[in-house]
Amino acid sequence: MGDFRQVSPEANLVTSSHTFVFQPGKWKLFGWSYDTDGRRTKFTGGVECIVASADHYQSRMWYMLDGDDTNRVEENTDCWLAGSFFRFGQEHSVNGQLDGGGFVSQRSICQHYRSADGSMEGYETLLRESPEKYFGHGLYLRGGKLVTVAEIWLTLEHELDNAAE
Repeated sequence: MGDFRQVSPEANLVTSSHTFVFQPGKWKLFGWSYDTDGRRTKFTGGVECIVASADHYQSRMWYMLDGDDTNRVEENTDCWLAGSFFRFGQEHSVNGQLDGGGFVSQRSICQHYRSADGSMEGYETLLRESPEKYFGHGLYLRGGKLVTVAEIWLTLEHELDNAAE
């Protein structure tokens, strides 16, 4: 595949249309997950996005299942961008270390990731509805078998002045 960072600098213009991840801000998260038997579980939480440098972004996400703080999940992600493509590493409180990548287009952010041992993987797409709202969906597999699918809504709570906040 080669070095993913060797992409035309003009491709970075694609990310300028996105406010989620590529600009500092705090977001509210709401969604539903569905298991293979069709059972629906609500989850709520938040995301804080930090711009570390022109090609390095960080996010901290947390969410609770059914509003129960004992079912809290946390994700800390480091993302490196090269044009329209990115790679990331994530520490997930349930699934451990996840590594993945994806691409950014004018209206979407698409990604795939996998656990270090290869037993868990996921595919997600976020669609920009407006600068303040994103809708996403994903599917998650364990041992190559579908475990759950999810729908997610992100709403900008407020922008951050700089990466230090």
